[in-house]
Amino acid sequence: MVDRHRRESPGAWHHVMNRGVARRTVIEGRRDAGEFLSGVRRVVDEGLLEVHAYCLMGTHFHMLVRSPVGELSDAMMLVQNLYARAFNRGRRRDGPLWRGRFLSKVVRTDAYWRVLVRYIDQNPVKAGIVAAPCQYELGSAWHYSRTREGPPWLCRHKIESVVRAQLARTSYDPQDYSVVFGLPLSPSAHWMLEQHAFARADPEDAFADLVAAAPERVREWMRRKAQRADGTSEVGVGVIDPHVLLASILVSEASDPNWWIRPGTRRKAGWEALRCALLYQVSGCTLDDVARRVGVGASTAGRHLREHSRLVIDDPEYAQRSSDVLAQLFRSEYGTGP
Repeated sequence: MVDRHRRESPGAWHHVMNRGVARRTVIEGRRDAGEFLSGVRRVVDEGLLEVHAYCLMGTHFHMLVRSPVGELSDAMMLVQNLYARAFNRGRRRDGPLWRGRFLSKVVRTDAYWRVLVRYIDQNPVKAGIVAAPCQYELGSAWHYSRTREGPPWLCRHKIESVVRAQLARTSYDPQDYSVVFGLPLSPSAHWMLEQHAFARADPEDAFADLVAAAPERVREWMRRKAQRADGTSEVGVGVIDPHVLLASILVSEASDPNWWIRPGTRRKAGWEALRCALLYQVSGCTLDDVARRVGVGASTAGRHLREHSRLVIDDPEYAQRSSDVLAQLFRSEYGTGP
């Protein structure tokens, strides 16, 4: 059955992933990897899929793919079913192998696409299997960093063109791959993708609005958030690790501890409202989680959020200070060209 919620328009990019039922191991070695990739080769040969990056881990897989004809579900169902049958047949087992239907997220922006390639490559590094992505044989970084050709089903032109353009090369050199895509992700980038990889939430819209954005663009994003109801009706989709966010605000607060606001008749520190608002809006924390992290009650955290929303609209100095802090945080975590 086709998932009616999937956006499978022809030519769309997708991050696709799945893992074994009950988190069991599904790729037990190179032979299994070869069996899985033979299914991938089949759907590529049939014109159903382009595979641009991938990583096969023991319990799960990630792929960055393009769906030329808009039949992603058919392609991935075939890949998974072929592999599950081969896996079960070889081990004389029956029953489901995957935890369910694969998950997919549409990739719409170039900046997010680049972060995603690095995230896929970094999976075995984060797992402690290898020291660098190019050392992992069951991932596309192995091929991109060693040869100009690689397996015929791996569609290389997009990634190679990005590498050439970034380094101003006229031809692709495999050694350049690690220069462009081999650097580790920032803590927030990895946290964002880990948190949302197997969830339904989609962080890309907030990411696209804020990454490498000038403070005035960040200010406009804050105003849009503030104008929605009472400022506490919509939990954000996490794009900044809350631990990183709190540490960054603490540094800013230490350099200017006397930032005061007057949301009512009582003077209070501006950092209190900003801390709660950013945890809620850019770290995706619930109101209860915000309260726990800052050490206040939920009602107090909610009041800080409402104060922030009003001040972003009515107080230019607060709006500028807040957007400067958030813009700097994004620059430090994602840079200008992740």
